[in-house]
Amino acid sequence: MAYGKNQHCRLRLGWATTFATGLLLTCTLGCGESNRLVYPVQGKVVASDGAPLTAGWVSTRPVESTTKASARGAIGPDGTFKLTTFESDDGAVLGRHQVLITPALGGERETGSANTPPIPTKYTSFETSGLEIVVTTNRQENNFTIALEEPRNR
Repeated sequence: MAYGKNQHCRLRLGWATTFATGLLLTCTLGCGESNRLVYPVQGKVVASDGAPLTAGWVSTRPVESTTKASARGAIGPDGTFKLTTFESDDGAVLGRHQVLITPALGGERETGSANTPPIPTKYTSFETSGLEIVVTTNRQENNFTIALEEPRNR
């Protein structure tokens, strides 16, 4: 089949348009920030006596969200943490989250010292911790105090 000059240009333009549309659609659906919409979350972990937990990790997982994007944050020496989902300290997705607390491991700040007793096992599992937070679009509401109800072992 022979193509005239105009028909050949139309075929090239059609292929280029299809390719560009596909690329734009891919970036819009797959690369968009809507898939990564998080809100800053910070807080403090304290024992039942009000003393801060001085090491370990806070981890969350969404309960009702369509995304399974979990968040995690290191507990500092003063008990504070900031959650990270995609980039350092960016926060967590909207909605209700289950929370667990895990101790620091080798190479991280030591736990089990006089200042930081071991974390009760109850808090190391989403299923048993009983801890939840609700992330909102309001930054002030996303500042949580997580109180561990079990007495600290001495």
